Amino acid sequence: EGAAEHRHMLVQAIHRCAMDFPDVAGAAVPLLMSFLVDGESTSGLDVIHFVREILETNRKLQPVVLGRLLDIFGQIRSSRVCSCGLWILGEYSNTAEEVGRALDVIKESVGRLPFYAVAEDGVA
Repeated sequence: EGAAEHRHMLVQAIHRCAMDFPDVAGAAVPLLMSFLVDGESTSGLDVIHFVREILETNRKLQPVVLGRLLDIFGQIRSSRVCSCGLWILGEYSNTAEEVGRALDVIKESVGRLPFYAVAEDGVA
């Protein structure tokens, strides 16, 4: 219980510093994004909302932040963090390459979808 509260306070403090001093945001965001894969959804939600805010206010960090999100997306376990991450990928993937990479990561994370069953003769 105490660790989760301390983690929440840490995320909030780094968030405030990064917003007050935009020059440190480039170093703070990748560090904070490691909390996205944590099982604690409260700190993960704080971080993903912070990531969304940084992407909106600091456009030059978009490629780095999107790349980091794509790198860890498959490890995210909280559905609320994942849904916000999906929104971020959809909103800020601007080039064809970014969209393609985002789709590949999403497909890989979801896994094989059972949309049809293969009949024994090989025809669905």
